[in-house]
Amino acid sequence: MRRPSSDCPNCGRRLTQRTVRIDQSFRCPFCSAELSVPRFYTKWRVLISIVGAVGVARLALPFTSPLFPLTWIAAFFLVGFVVAVLSGLFLPP
Repeated sequence: MRRPSSDCPNCGRRLTQRTVRIDQSFRCPFCSAELSVPRFYTKWRVLISIVGAVGVARLALPFTSPLFPLTWIAAFFLVGFVVAVLSGLFLPP
């Protein structure tokens, strides 16, 4: 099965995940066009991570527990990692 990838909007050539930079602009290795990933891509990943972390932490502890904030922080990093990996595999920028 072929993994999803991004194409250069300028020349249409396929970009590898190593080429695409989420945090800053980058150049297409084929046509040298300056490209960037829309901010929305990062924002929806963070939003899903926050909501997912609340759900995971809520499964472990009630909201009123004094340990809930610590559980949420740990869950945020765990869910954030999973969201980053899965979005890179199935929904590349």
